[in-house]
Amino acid sequence: MALPLSLRKDIRDNEPKFAEAAKKISGVLGVEVTFDVNNETIYAMLKEANNSKAESFSGPVAQYFAGLAKQLETITKEPLVKEELLRVLSAKKIGFHMRKDAFPKREEFGGNSYIGVEFKDGALNVICPVAQFWCNMSNIEQPKETNIVDVMSRFCTPAGTAPLTLRVNEASAKAKWNDSLKVISTATGQPFTFTYDLMAIHNALPVASGSSDYRQTFPLHFNSYLENIAKQLTTLCADAMVKEEINRVATAHQIGIRIHKAAFTNEEKANWGNNGYIGVAIENGILWIIVPPTSWWTNVSELANVKGVSLLSHLARCHTAPGTLPIPIRQALRETDAKRDAAVKAVGTALGVEMKLDWNPFAVWTELADHKDRDQLPHASVRYIEGLAANFATACKDDMIKEAVLEVTKNKTLKFKVVKGSFSADDKKKYGNDSYIGLSFEGGDIAIVIPSSNFWCNMDNIKTAIKVEKML
Repeated sequence: MALPLSLRKDIRDNEPKFAEAAKKISGVLGVEVTFDVNNETIYAMLKEANNSKAESFSGPVAQYFAGLAKQLETITKEPLVKEELLRVLSAKKIGFHMRKDAFPKREEFGGNSYIGVEFKDGALNVICPVAQFWCNMSNIEQPKETNIVDVMSRFCTPAGTAPLTLRVNEASAKAKWNDSLKVISTATGQPFTFTYDLMAIHNALPVASGSSDYRQTFPLHFNSYLENIAKQLTTLCADAMVKEEINRVATAHQIGIRIHKAAFTNEEKANWGNNGYIGVAIENGILWIIVPPTSWWTNVSELANVKGVSLLSHLARCHTAPGTLPIPIRQALRETDAKRDAAVKAVGTALGVEMKLDWNPFAVWTELADHKDRDQLPHASVRYIEGLAANFATACKDDMIKEAVLEVTKNKTLKFKVVKGSFSADDKKKYGNDSYIGLSFEGGDIAIVIPSSNFWCNMDNIKTAIKVEKML
């Protein structure tokens, strides 16, 4: 189709604008590019649509290219984008094409209704629906309006390679998560690094649209997870006992994030910190943050709370060394030491001698295995001994009873004894005629006798229910 003189003149007059845009884009990319514009096709389509720019479209097309140059200058500041753009722009051509209808799926052309882009046969094409020509032309300048990077991610990613958007987000997030790793390293006293499988997480997260498409943005969320677990580790490691336990188990000095295959089962939830949205687990020396696929970026702040997603609970359930107590119980024993010592001293004061406590907390805890509250042993031991002290303080006001007690406690030693299950009738008679607690004066020691089924029940019975004078 022959072009009218007015259009041919318009094309000639705008040649400097095309040259300027080509120079700008070539400078940004570091390679010489050329423009591919079929004036005859554009004229025919605009003429058919009765567009007023049918005989003066050259200037607007040059303006589209100038706007494209501005976006390219912005996005290529990220080296990954520039590298990928040069790879896919193998023909070193930039075209301007028109289409008769609107974009069927505008997100496939950059997300804009007025102007889009596509990569085809090694060229970058600016695409404009005829009805939108000369409308909102500045949209091509802004990545948020016409997203060239997203189009490259969607349609130019080689098989087995992470999409460009994902890699860009990963690169931009690293500086922040390195700051969180420093906090973790300071808390633990060990140089922790971060590990994850980018494509495994990408493939495991559900496909979504818009702002909920975490498959592209999840690296931007890594630091929030790391920042919050760093807060929990800082709190936990302020206790030297816990710090030692974490470093005993987390030998790889790595913290990782992975997506679980499904929602947590009840057992997984219990093993991984008692939270349905996020779990923590140390496996093969690596401290993992574990997230079900539909819970990504949900309740992340709970990681900061020692009770929100409890690493301490995980250590207790899954990493207690053979022959040792779970760390929360060891902490509780340490925290109740002073009260226990004071209670033992009170028993001695009632008898007028210095008493000592001889017990193996692990052995007693193990013998209480059939009771759901056995982890209360540190606190229960204090209550039992305090109750015994109160009993003796009353009973031993009678010197005859006091003398009788001293006669059978030559070792001046206090112990704990566990009877499995409930007291039998003989046990009950032998240990003081109470169903919940008993006393024994065998072998020169005083033993507080606990029926395992009634542990943590009616502990104050030891104060009054057991009549010492009837046992001697």
